Amino acid sequence: GRDVQPTPPVYSAEEVAATIVRVARRPRPQVYVGAAGAGLAALRAVAPGFFRRLMARQTARRHLSDRPATTGPGTLFQPMAEGAEVSGGWNGKSVSRRARWLLALGAGLGAGAWYFTRRPETATRRATKAIRRLVRRAA
Repeated sequence: GRDVQPTPPVYSAEEVAATIVRVARRPRPQVYVGAAGAGLAALRAVAPGFFRRLMARQTARRHLSDRPATTGPGTLFQPMAEGAEVSGGWNGKSVSRRARWLLALGAGLGAGAWYFTRRPETATRRATKAIRRLVRRAA
């Protein structure tokens, strides 16, 4: 097997905790930490087939590293010697919130444009339904 690595973007534990507290104070049926999750959810709603292929490719290319997986009991009998801090050692590069939003927006618009030009009738109906669902959830 191959060793795993975090798939960008990697959000800080503090950002995840702030989202959990926000939802505890104002419950919602579904939330995302960061713009990438929301953008990917919208993409999945509009173009599920494209989304599945994209995620399969991203997992193979970015989540699994070139290093072989380590063998052994892992943390079954004792705690990790390193990487046991809150971040798990996966801090990643710091990217501003604005840059993440712009990246997610650009990816969503690009994928949407590709999909709409490929199958205009089906995509328009699917997009309309997805937007209506998102509006109902937000209300």
